[in-house]
Amino acid sequence: MSFFNDYSEENKRRLYNVLTEEIDMLFTQATALDSTQRDEVAALQHKFKGICRYLNIENDMIKLAKDTKSELVANTLTLQQLLNDIESEI
Repeated sequence: MSFFNDYSEENKRRLYNVLTEEIDMLFTQATALDSTQRDEVAALQHKFKGICRYLNIENDMIKLAKDTKSELVANTLTLQQLLNDIESEI
């Protein structure tokens, strides 16, 4: 992920840790919601999209995402996996 290339080695690790904590918290919050809690799901989806924009991730997964719990959980898992995949590079 090119986002981390702009930071020193020390800052990369710190940013990575903060981001993984945020994504883990987002996943926990999303899974705790009931599918009928549309406003809460939409708020978490907005937070997810904000994190992706911060990381300069712009793709169809984000642009076409619907405000559903299942889509939010799936997208959050995908982002968690992406961060796990790049951990060794940081």
